[in-house]
Amino acid sequence: MSAGVAMGSSLCGERRCSKGKKPLCYPNCDFLDIEKQKALNFYTTDKTPVRSYTRKNIGYLYAIQHGAKVIYETDDDNRSMDKLQRFDYGPECSGLEVGGQSLFNPYHHLGQSTQWPRGFPLTAVGNDSTRRFRMNKDIKTALIQQGIVNGDPDVDATRKRADGELDVHFDHAAPTTLLLPGVFSPFDSQNTLFHYDAFWGLLLPKSTTMRVCNIWRGYWAQRLLWEVDGRLAFPPPPLSKRLPKAE
Repeated sequence: MSAGVAMGSSLCGERRCSKGKKPLCYPNCDFLDIEKQKALNFYTTDKTPVRSYTRKNIGYLYAIQHGAKVIYETDDDNRSMDKLQRFDYGPECSGLEVGGQSLFNPYHHLGQSTQWPRGFPLTAVGNDSTRRFRMNKDIKTALIQQGIVNGDPDVDATRKRADGELDVHFDHAAPTTLLLPGVFSPFDSQNTLFHYDAFWGLLLPKSTTMRVCNIWRGYWAQRLLWEVDGRLAFPPPPLSKRLPKAE
C-alpha cells in the first residue's frame, strides 16, 4: 500500500512512492509516513496494524488537528479530473431530492442499469421501485458527498468476476442527487467529501475486513445523519478516474 488518504494538504501512507516511481513531493502537502504517524502520539496509532486500510483514521485526525473544515478522502488508484469542483462547499445547493424505497442505486440512476455499487444488497438488484423525485433550490448542502467514478468504478465483487476490468461512464449532465431520510445507499472511501459537521462519520472500523470497513461505516453514518438533519449526496461525474492499483 503506497498511499492511504489525501485531504486538503495532508497525505497518509506507508512509503513516499510505489516501487520504481519517483518520490512523492507536492507543494502544500504533508506526507505522513509510519514514523511521522507514530510521532503524532494519537492513541489509535499503536492500536492499528501497519498496512491496514484503517490507518486512514490517523490521517483524518491529523487533518482535524490542523483545522480542516472539509476533508476529502481518496485512494492511490483514483485521479481527480476536475479539481473537485463538482462537490458543494457552500451552506446551500440545488439538486434532485430522492425519497421512496429504502435503497437507492446511484449507478442505475446515472444511466448504468446493469451496475450496482459495492455494498448494495444483492437481493435488491433489479428491483423495480417507486420513487419520489423533487428538484429543489436552496437545499442545505449534504454533509457527506460521494463522488461517482468513471472508468472502473467501485462495483460489487460479483460484477468484477463476471466482467473483469470495466470502462463505465455515467451521465455527467445529471444534477446532484440528495437522499431523503429513510433512503440508504452504499458509499465508499475512495472519492468522498465530508463537511465539518460530519467528521464523526469518518471513522473506519478496524474489526471488519478491509473490503467492507468503509461500507459498514457508510451505512451507520447515514442513519446518524438523519438525526442531525444531514444528507448523503451524489454529485454528477466526471469527478475522478480509477487508475491501476499501485504496487
